[in-house]
Amino acid sequence: MSPPHPSDLSALYDRANAYYPTLPSALTGLLRQFVRERRLLECAVSLSGIGTLTMTRSGDQVTCDWLNGTLLPPNPESAGLDSALLVDAAVRAAQWVSEPAHTSPRPRHPTRSRTLPLPYNGDRLGDLHVHWTVGDGDEALILAQAPEIAQQLAFLAKRDEAQSWAARTLGRPYGLIGLGRAARALDRFLEKAAPSRLPVLLTGEFGTETTAVAAMIHGLGPQRSGPFVQILAADPTGDPAAWLDRAAGGTLFIREVEALSPGFQSQLLHHMPSRLGQGSGYDRPPVRLIAATSVNLKDVARDGRFSRSLLSELDFLATTLPPLRERPEDLPALIGAALAQHGYGADTRITPDLLALCRAYAWPENGFELERVMARLAVMGDGGPIQRRDVQHHAPWLLPADPAPADAAAPPTDLDHWVRCAIDKDGAALNGHHAGLKRALFYLADHFARPITLDELAGQAHVSPSHLSYLFRTELQTSFKTLLGRLRLRKASELLLADQRQPITDIAMSVGFADLSHFEKSFRRHWGQSPREFRRDAGAADRH
Repeated sequence: MSPPHPSDLSALYDRANAYYPTLPSALTGLLRQFVRERRLLECAVSLSGIGTLTMTRSGDQVTCDWLNGTLLPPNPESAGLDSALLVDAAVRAAQWVSEPAHTSPRPRHPTRSRTLPLPYNGDRLGDLHVHWTVGDGDEALILAQAPEIAQQLAFLAKRDEAQSWAARTLGRPYGLIGLGRAARALDRFLEKAAPSRLPVLLTGEFGTETTAVAAMIHGLGPQRSGPFVQILAADPTGDPAAWLDRAAGGTLFIREVEALSPGFQSQLLHHMPSRLGQGSGYDRPPVRLIAATSVNLKDVARDGRFSRSLLSELDFLATTLPPLRERPEDLPALIGAALAQHGYGADTRITPDLLALCRAYAWPENGFELERVMARLAVMGDGGPIQRRDVQHHAPWLLPADPAPADAAAPPTDLDHWVRCAIDKDGAALNGHHAGLKRALFYLADHFARPITLDELAGQAHVSPSHLSYLFRTELQTSFKTLLGRLRLRKASELLLADQRQPITDIAMSVGFADLSHFEKSFRRHWGQSPREFRRDAGAADRH
């Protein structure tokens, strides 16, 4: 009988998900959770050239030793390690690995153990040793989950390697943060993509970790000793030939590649070493290309606004980085990293109130906004834990809006003006506003009756989702969801007046509301009366 699928590992990762400032603390955090949940007797991870971390469980207590630890931090407590248990004894490490049961009293019941490799792209970075008592814990789950835990431990070691390289070379410790599903998927992508020399296309909203992933690809790749040259396509210095010369033997990373001018697109295609036989840069030293974009480049190329030939050269290896709003499980780790980046301790600043507010917020500018907001709250606060009142004073947009009373009509605002502009396709009224905003409003007017996502609307507007959200917020002082809801209510009011016999349920469904209850509550909140009362009063006014 095959072992069960390790379906509950995501929950284990979520419980272990926190900010870990060092590799020892990261290994300790994940292994301690694994030992507790699978009720292991003992466990150890050995990393070549680094040392051995051992753990022993007694009831709910788990103690750890860092043996022969060349990565031992100067302040062990800051890494989550018990300094009283830390030793530097290679002999003890060797004894533990060969005879793990001898490090604690021999159990009365039979025990079993397994040794698994820490694999990374065909290499063995070290070993994971697990030892458990038969009948104490789910043996099938131990055997099913231990290989994935070993794999994730290897990923953590490679994250640390790339982060150390970036800190030394680029002056900032770029790296992956968190143990959520999206972060682990990026680990797997990096394992395969970094050793290759093929071009990479990274897609992610404004503020996602495209630069960090590009730096890790270079820092873990075969050309890590070469230069890592960053070019901002919207405001480049020099020309593509000069970029390639500067990046010779290393990596050329082009940010916001969709903003590259048509002339520079042609020059880059001409000078770069082509893998498809399109360019003429065969005599140049090898350069790996990594490009990052916040839009769907295939759609942009299909519209004729980006070179299809250049896209075909860039799109060999590709991945999409998820926005922050899709990574709530990683927020404790990301907030801790943002605070640490500016010299503040996560343990003394993060509170349940702060986490709850951050999880409820959409973060339209993703990691950039998160780091900026955390730095502001840390600086402007009183030096203690960040509470709700601190957010209210210094970052009030994180707070949820207070709902309006159910029986109060919404006060007149410019929102009705923008709804009317959308319905009437009044392009003149939108002069001076971003062209993407105009396209978005007209698209909403034509498709309001069906579900519309921000990503879909951004594709129609030819801008990134985060930028479209920014345009709605700054130019219209609203969100696209709020405007869409108001547009649906406007259309519903017109239908109520146009046909006194059409069922209200049919009207609600025809304008995009999924259920009658939600429609009636929204209608009353805006108009100050129910749809039935609205129709009745309008009919009475017509008769008089």
